[in-house]
Amino acid sequence: MFDFGMLENSPIRTYRSRARRTPWPVAVIGLVLVASSAFAPGPARQAGGADAAGGSDLALATAAGRTTTVVPKNRKWRVAQARGQGRTVTRASYSATVQVKALRGAPTARVQIRQVKGRRTLVQRTVRVGTSTAGWRTFRIGLVSKRGVSRVQVRIKSSSRRGLVARVSQIGAGGAGSTSPGRCVSHIKGLPSSGAYAGAAVGGTISLASREAFYGRTLGVHRTYWSASQVASSVRSARADVAAKRVPWISYKTPGTWRQVAAGAYDAWALGLIKQLDAVPGPVWLAFWHEPENDNQPIADWTRMQTHLMRLVKAHSDNIATTMIVMGWWQVGGDRPELKLPRIWPGDGLIDVIGMDPYNVYGVTKDGKTATNMSDVRTYIKTFSTFARAHGARWGVAETAYTDQAAAKYPGWITNFYQQLVAAGGVAMAYFDTTLENHGRSWPLTGAAKRAQFAKNMQASPRIC
Repeated sequence: MFDFGMLENSPIRTYRSRARRTPWPVAVIGLVLVASSAFAPGPARQAGGADAAGGSDLALATAAGRTTTVVPKNRKWRVAQARGQGRTVTRASYSATVQVKALRGAPTARVQIRQVKGRRTLVQRTVRVGTSTAGWRTFRIGLVSKRGVSRVQVRIKSSSRRGLVARVSQIGAGGAGSTSPGRCVSHIKGLPSSGAYAGAAVGGTISLASREAFYGRTLGVHRTYWSASQVASSVRSARADVAAKRVPWISYKTPGTWRQVAAGAYDAWALGLIKQLDAVPGPVWLAFWHEPENDNQPIADWTRMQTHLMRLVKAHSDNIATTMIVMGWWQVGGDRPELKLPRIWPGDGLIDVIGMDPYNVYGVTKDGKTATNMSDVRTYIKTFSTFARAHGARWGVAETAYTDQAAAKYPGWITNFYQQLVAAGGVAMAYFDTTLENHGRSWPLTGAAKRAQFAKNMQASPRIC
């Protein structure tokens, strides 16, 4: 397949940006199990927000008849099983909303959600959480279950004997982030239970305000790109996006080499960034070094860097969705097996959203060869959706575009792509609608016909609450 990923690596593109939120007080475990037909793992949303499943998590956690109190003992797991759950688990997303408070000191809680069949664990995910007696800390963990006769459990272990308390409550179907009839996503990390955000990277001579005026609404997701020295600007941008009900999907080029970052040499930079993004009053989607395939460093170092950095994000934030973004071409085709998804995967439980960047290059000429076939996105969708489901993650399109020549031949290509993405469980599509870094190609939505087609996606897009 002739694709943009074969043509070039997309270099860093820099836009605007802003910062700050009161950090969550740390601390009682209230775990709320949720089952959903959406394939949506991972932390959900801040307590107190509306949920289509019925009220706030904190209210449900303390509702009479719904709560089980667990006092974890040192070195021993305490189990809270989903009450009312049938013996057969459908392939679904299960998540646990967690409220943590220490009884004394500052013990570490290990919280695990797992699917078991007899004594065999089918799927599991574990997080470590620091606690204090000062107040509440809320987060969610989740998994995508396998089908069959089995049970879903939440297990808790404390680093100190009876050092903290856990409250476990079940609420019905709702998923990792409910999408209300008004298309409002309340997930703490902005992960929708249905539908997919439509949005764009907008820059150069194209105005974000003018694009949103044309669509009659703000973007569902706003893709931006930053260098390691632009943290302050990027945080301002993320805050502005959240205020406008856009999900900021941001990526950074890291300082140093991938190997140095993986070894912890730039943890101070990473932790400073994470702290500021954690203070943004809404969801943030974060990626480090998107499209690494042609960047002349060992790809194994990139994977180790992802593992290291995403562990830091998970340990120090509750609103940041961890994402990894690759070209897509090398994962579905190409002749470099070291770039396939199983080889570059940082590890289950570390990535919330896998992003890919497939382009329709019909009409593009490179090295004397002109592409004459429309890019078929079905292979991309199958490869990424299948891998994501198998590893408890979501997936989406972090960049895409089609040429004016492709639009003239098949105007509805971008609308059809979006519809296929939604049908397969994708969570976002960001169009590369900018005059920057185009290398003479007609990616931007400059023509009225192309804008009108993408406007259809925008009208179907959910937004954060």
